[in-house]
Amino acid sequence: MTIGNVLTFSLLAWFGALALLVMARILTGDIDCSGMLASQSGDGQINPERVLAMGLVPAILAYYAIDALNSGAVTIGERLSMPDLPETLVTLLTGGNGLYLAGKIARKEDKVGRDAEGKTT
Repeated sequence: MTIGNVLTFSLLAWFGALALLVMARILTGDIDCSGMLASQSGDGQINPERVLAMGLVPAILAYYAIDALNSGAVTIGERLSMPDLPETLVTLLTGGNGLYLAGKIARKEDKVGRDAEGKTT
């Protein structure tokens, strides 16, 4: 077993332990997750852009981490570097963040156009 394999296994074990710790704290109630997906207006509605952001970004990070572990460090000149982010992941990140911001802007525009009674001004 090489040092690279040991470090890879150690890193994955550490991330797994961290994920288990966070999940255990969420399940026991030590970390309050209520309202993470809901709007701040208090109406209890789930914002689709938050669901997208909370699902897409961790999935992209996990994919890149696995890809980087499998491909290893890239040599650029005389120094080692992380592998480049694939264009599809860049597209997913920018598209996901764009949708998140578009949803935020649309909700803000909707609030600005209504008065206190909910009527359109």
